[in-house]
Amino acid sequence: MRNSTERIMRRAGLVLAAFLACVLLYASLIEPNWVAVTYHGEGPAGRSPIRIAVLSDLHLDGIGYRERVVIEQLREVRPDILVLAGDVVDEPDDLPSLRTLLSQLDLPQAVAVLGNWEYWGAVPLEQLHKLYRDHNVALLVNAGVQFPVEGRQVRLFGLDDATAGKPRLDLAIQDSEATAAEFTILLQHSPGFFAAKSAGAGLPYKAFDLCLSGHTHGGQVTLFGWVFGPLPPGSGPFVAGQYQTVACPLYVSRGLGTSVLPLRLFARPEIVIFDL
Repeated sequence: MRNSTERIMRRAGLVLAAFLACVLLYASLIEPNWVAVTYHGEGPAGRSPIRIAVLSDLHLDGIGYRERVVIEQLREVRPDILVLAGDVVDEPDDLPSLRTLLSQLDLPQAVAVLGNWEYWGAVPLEQLHKLYRDHNVALLVNAGVQFPVEGRQVRLFGLDDATAGKPRLDLAIQDSEATAAEFTILLQHSPGFFAAKSAGAGLPYKAFDLCLSGHTHGGQVTLFGWVFGPLPPGSGPFVAGQYQTVACPLYVSRGLGTSVLPLRLFARPEIVIFDL
């Protein structure tokens, strides 16, 4: 009887070990490269929408399979405006990869904001500014920009990262053009900035049509909605998806890359598309 019990326990242990090995392989090799394209909004009836694509948390370390998928998907969806929502590079050595990525994108209008890793990794911001500028990307650090899209105006405000930088909405608004815009969009890498306790940091009530963040990686490793381990500082109560905040409807992207551990589980990388 004892030998029979030991055999059952041994077999159960082997099955569990095999299952965990399969989960680890999936989380390390499959899901991090299984890029989802999520669509939001329907656009105006009878008119072409303004299409905005959001890439967040690329954590570039070369141009591999996932990055090539991103390039191909952007060529298919053909956005009018590309938003790079921070944590694009982690360290100075990643800048050549960013240059390669941007050189393969043919987009008329694009903006970027800083994330915490551009600061924590000591990325030289002057070089980053120049690299973005050379590829027609406006790096917004407490600044604003306005784009015309088929006769309609879109105004974007980009704030410095709330986790590692110093966001100043007042400076961003001062920097913006005075021309009336049909849509106003606020970009801030760390979504905790939009939490209720942060509402006193200068966010007007219902001031923006849309706010965009990243940073959380959607929890990166999750199960049935539970996040394994703490979210990064600056996440606030947000994990991923759509939220209603004091200032605006907020969308928190799951991002594309990984950080700390090269794993994703039930938090697929995503390219976010908004049709306005």
